[in-house]
Amino acid sequence: MGRSPGRADRLGALQRLLGKNRLAGVTNVGVRTELSAKLEHNGIVAWRRNQLLTTGFPSPLAERLAADGRYDLHALIELVERGCPPELATRILAPLEEAA
Repeated sequence: MGRSPGRADRLGALQRLLGKNRLAGVTNVGVRTELSAKLEHNGIVAWRRNQLLTTGFPSPLAERLAADGRYDLHALIELVERGCPPELATRILAPLEEAA
């Protein structure tokens, strides 16, 4: 004869279930945080690209510069607004190569 699960067995099963859900919740929060960070980064890159395009940078150059956070966006725009060609402004403000 099999015995029916007692209160302690049901409580243990419930605690195991809740424990697993808590861990899954933490993982889901981490995934949501990572997704939010990616979306925020993509939004910043899109905004930077739009600013560069509006200032007169060619699309491929604007795309590359927008994704590269080492470039000072405001300095690039200021140089172009003062009459510097976008390609030259990019060369002037290019980050120094890091020592290997």
